[in-house]
Amino acid sequence: MWGGGYLEKEWFYDLCDELGLLVWQEFPLSSSGLDNWPPESQRSIGEMEAVAVSYVERRQHHVSLLLWCGGNELQRAPDKEKEGTGRPLDLKHPMLKRLDETVAREDPGRRFLPTSSSGPRFTAEEKEFGQGLHWDVHGPWRAPLDLKGEWTRYWEKDDALFRSETGHPGASPVDIIQEYAGGLPTVPGTLENALWRRTPWWLEWAEFVKEQGREPRDLEEYVAWSQGRQREALVIAVRACKSRFPRCGGILIWMGHDCFPCLANTAIVDFWGRPKPAALGLAEVFKNGVAGR
Repeated sequence: MWGGGYLEKEWFYDLCDELGLLVWQEFPLSSSGLDNWPPESQRSIGEMEAVAVSYVERRQHHVSLLLWCGGNELQRAPDKEKEGTGRPLDLKHPMLKRLDETVAREDPGRRFLPTSSSGPRFTAEEKEFGQGLHWDVHGPWRAPLDLKGEWTRYWEKDDALFRSETGHPGASPVDIIQEYAGGLPTVPGTLENALWRRTPWWLEWAEFVKEQGREPRDLEEYVAWSQGRQREALVIAVRACKSRFPRCGGILIWMGHDCFPCLANTAIVDFWGRPKPAALGLAEVFKNGVAGR
């Protein structure tokens, strides 16, 4: 349960208890401010402590609750760390220290992590594989064009112990794009098109052109290509992590259900609640270990 969200309703945790799903519960801190640095004032810390106590009191009885976490992607800012960004915060930060103390007092039987990813590196760089620096990491969120080569090689060499956020963009289904286009043209899927400019991080129109050597014939062709690419990229990543178990403890996909009709992003379940091809491919990997059979 992501630090940019909220405490889910009681029935969510009841279902997780029943189905045997483990919950990683974050307190409501996420990418705090321009430099991802949480507040340090005593008033803010006191208010967050009260929130944490409320969270714990209402949810600690659930067997599905695995751990508490200070928040999402809280990092050292450039002016606070000579080595720059990319170093997750630890208990030296007063806000996270107070949250750790709160969990130890209110729910001593559960683990507390300062943030996700928890470090010592924020992401896993291929040049640092084999150095023991990748414990719990985030990323990557977008593959290079060459899935069979560069992307596959990265995951085959991966040495991360846990990947608590990994994703890849994929377009929403054609009917959703058409439903919410608002009279704007649905193609091309580029920054020049005001419709697609709402989701600039996840545009891969140029990648299609580079791979195919031409423009997509229509929206349907682009969406099919985009969703297929998302499926293949995530299947490669998850299959590689699963094959390394227990040296890799797991991988969490960012993200699940799309709560807004985005034209493209990393969701694997669309705005209308339907699984995209990536979700179906991942289901096969988690169930059988091999997708597509």
